[in-house]
Amino acid sequence: MPTQPLLLIVAQSGRFITQSATRAGYTVRVADCFGDTDTLEAADQWLPLPAIAELTRQQFHAVLKKLSAGQPCQLICGTGVEAFYPFLTSLPAHISLIGNSVDTIAQLREPEAFFALLDQLTLPYPKSYLHPPAPASSLLKDLHTAGGQINKNTDHTLSAGQYYQRIIDGESFSMTFLADGQQALVFAWNRQINRKGQYLLAKIRQPEMPPPAIRQALTATLDSLVKASELKGFNSLDFIVDQQGRWYLLEINPRISASLELLNQPQWMQWHLDACAGRLPALPSTETDKVRILEYLFAEENQQITQHPAWPRQCHDLPAAGKVIETGLPICTLVAEASTLQAAEQRLQQIKKTALENCLPHA
Repeated sequence: MPTQPLLLIVAQSGRFITQSATRAGYTVRVADCFGDTDTLEAADQWLPLPAIAELTRQQFHAVLKKLSAGQPCQLICGTGVEAFYPFLTSLPAHISLIGNSVDTIAQLREPEAFFALLDQLTLPYPKSYLHPPAPASSLLKDLHTAGGQINKNTDHTLSAGQYYQRIIDGESFSMTFLADGQQALVFAWNRQINRKGQYLLAKIRQPEMPPPAIRQALTATLDSLVKASELKGFNSLDFIVDQQGRWYLLEINPRISASLELLNQPQWMQWHLDACAGRLPALPSTETDKVRILEYLFAEENQQITQHPAWPRQCHDLPAAGKVIETGLPICTLVAEASTLQAAEQRLQQIKKTALENCLPHA
């Protein structure tokens, strides 16, 4: 059996990709912002990244040089690539990028190019403003990051990647799909729930489907979207359905997304690598009698992990003993599974309660 090539993972958090690649038989070296204990257990080597917004080209290439040690390897970028993708234009000859090209990412994460693409394909999206002023209480968004915020100062100069967008009152969804640059396969439909009063993703439920007509419309246009942008590998598409049942496309994430963890398909990493090389698999059965929920547990105040944390097995992205988690930052990721949505939510609350009691005794 031939030896699998060395894989490098660079992401804000690389745990899920690292674990999946290691299970698939790859030697994985990772750089991320957290160095969680389960990431370190799965990785052959780990290096720290600064906050993604502060990462420089020089730091990025220094990390790649140290991780690769001159060996031929493949590079997969996760969350955060929206900000550092320009650094991918000058990779060393021994490092091959696996996934979307710099041109594809730029088309989808630069506002002018992104909205031009949506207009070309006649895809609906909320009214957006690339230059101030914008209506009061518009959502200030940044395609170089994730999430958004309400900002009533709608006449200041926008930074690169930023724009204002009309707020749509409705339910947020995402579509998980695999593409080869020409066509795509839809793997899952997900419900996305933000933190209360914020535009920050807190929870993903799967499967949770929008109305059939919306699924049909999005599926029908997906191949044209993939061809126009040359998307490859696993990606996700975020959209919202308003109270009148109309849908609006919000973002396309040209990278592996958190919803993939809920698929329960252990071979997804090989499918990703094959699709990036232009080979789509036959669509496997994704039918399930289980509801799965992924939730990020955030610190409500500055909290310190106990010296002997006993994490439930459904907890992931585990901080080290003694680490201080600052207010508003994620403590860990919870994943629950049950036969019904109500049972899965109840199970999630049990996992959360146990994690807080066992790992944050003063919470």
